[in-house]
Amino acid sequence: GGSPDPVINADNFTARWTGEVLPQFTEVYTFYTTSDDGARLWVNNALIIDKWIPQPATEWSGTIALTAGMKYPIRLEYFDLGGQAVMKLKWGSLKLPKQTITKSQLFASFITGLEDNPAAMVPILFPSPADNEITLRSSHVSTNESDFRIVDLFGRTSIQGTFSSGQKEWVVSISSLPSGYYIMMAKGLALPFVKK
Repeated sequence: GGSPDPVINADNFTARWTGEVLPQFTEVYTFYTTSDDGARLWVNNALIIDKWIPQPATEWSGTIALTAGMKYPIRLEYFDLGGQAVMKLKWGSLKLPKQTITKSQLFASFITGLEDNPAAMVPILFPSPADNEITLRSSHVSTNESDFRIVDLFGRTSIQGTFSSGQKEWVVSISSLPSGYYIMMAKGLALPFVKK
C-alpha cells in the first residue's frame, strides 16, 4: 500500500532501479519479476521481461546465459497505478535455487551518457490525480516530433496527438476524459495517471 519513498504518492508512480549483477555460475539464469502493476527487466542490455501492463501481483520470467565472475548491467522498471504496489525480483539456475538476489551479488553503478541519449531519460507526467490537463516534462529539448496516445486500462485509445519538437514541456487537455485510470503512451514509455 506504500511507495519507495515518503515523498512519492502511494499510487500512480514509476520507479527504476539500475546497477550490476554478478552471477556465481556460468550457465543460463532465469530472472523472475512479481509485480502489481507493470515491470520490465533488462540484463546485459537485453530486455528479458516486458510486462508493462496493469495487472494484479503476477510472476513473469525470462532467461539469459551469464558467465561466473562477470558483472552485468541490470535495469528494472516498474509502475503502480493504484491499490497495492508490489515489485519483487528473484533469480535461479541449475545450480542456484530460485531466490531473491542477495546483496552480495548486486552492485551500484553510476549512469553515464544520458545527456547523449535523450531516449534514456524518463519524462515525468504530472499532476496525478489531474483535473483538466496533464503536463509531460522532459529533461531534454525534444529534437523530433513524437506521437502520443492516452489509453484506458483496457487499452482503448481515448486521446491521441503529436508533441512538437523544440520543447521540454507539453500540456495535454484531458477535460473530455471521464474519471478513472489512464496511461499516456509516449516516447516509448507508458506513464500512468488518474483523472479526477
